[in-house]
Amino acid sequence: MLAVLGVFVLMGGVLVLLCGGLGYVMTNGSLDTGAGAMLLVGLLVMVLGVGMLAAALLALRDR
Repeated sequence: MLAVLGVFVLMGGVLVLLCGGLGYVMTNGSLDTGAGAMLLVGLLVMVLGVGMLAAALLALRDR
């Protein structure tokens, strides 16, 4: 179950990262519009998803 949640969180992080990148491109490289914050949040959510996947895989390995 944790692996499924990890995949969903990772996909959500990718979507947030893509939205932040689109905002960055649409404003000609300005990070003042919140695009920089979205890029940072997207990266943090992706790291959280990878951590959840790693925890699930480590739990399966120790069975």
